[in-house]
Amino acid sequence: MIRVEPSGWGDCQVKDVQRLLDNVADQLVQHMTELPRGVIHVQCRSIETNPRILYRESPRDDIVIWLTAKDRKWSQYSYQFAHEFCHFISDYERLRLKPNMWFHESVCELASLFVLKQMALTWQSSPPYKHWQNFAKEHDKYADAMLNCAENKLPVGVHLPEWFQEHEASLRHDAFQRQKNFVVAIRLLPIIQSQPTQWQSLRYLPNTDASFRDFLAGWRTACPAKHRDFVTEMATAFRIDIS
Repeated sequence: MIRVEPSGWGDCQVKDVQRLLDNVADQLVQHMTELPRGVIHVQCRSIETNPRILYRESPRDDIVIWLTAKDRKWSQYSYQFAHEFCHFISDYERLRLKPNMWFHESVCELASLFVLKQMALTWQSSPPYKHWQNFAKEHDKYADAMLNCAENKLPVGVHLPEWFQEHEASLRHDAFQRQKNFVVAIRLLPIIQSQPTQWQSLRYLPNTDASFRDFLAGWRTACPAKHRDFVTEMATAFRIDIS
């Protein structure tokens, strides 16, 4: 359950933020059969604070997510919340070891792109409010601005495996390199768009500081059979053999 805190959102009504974030979450959960349990409290924070999902002191505590979007910037809300909600559906509190955290961050950027593109489609016929229908194209523009940004793309003539070989050490050292996270997310987007039920596989991401090849192999092993070909396809994008 998502509960939006009542204040701080600027020139908009909290009920609209609530309706929006419920819709964002639905773009992912409609493809899943199991989610971690818990109430998510969404709070507005100043622009100087990065959006984030907080670690809890106790499993009995509610989840807290901070966003910095304000007013009626619906695409920015959607981008931020989809990222943090992806941490939630991945059962993020298990994933504490840093060397492979970059992949988790990249997958959360992937979730943001996926959600924005889905909303660009679904809002054409089923927006949260009828008068938001024309905003579908704004979600598309917001996503395309990130997809088409030169800094987020692989260099001309360079493929993901070669790029990853060059940047793997940097990623394992610092997971929060958004431009590099986007490079990975953009390459993986068509894979998840073609089989969105595979969002469920994130529930089986391993908490390990092993090599990325062993991380992927461990993920595949942990998954039920219906997700294993998908994990193999993700590994193939990096030209990594986990068979």
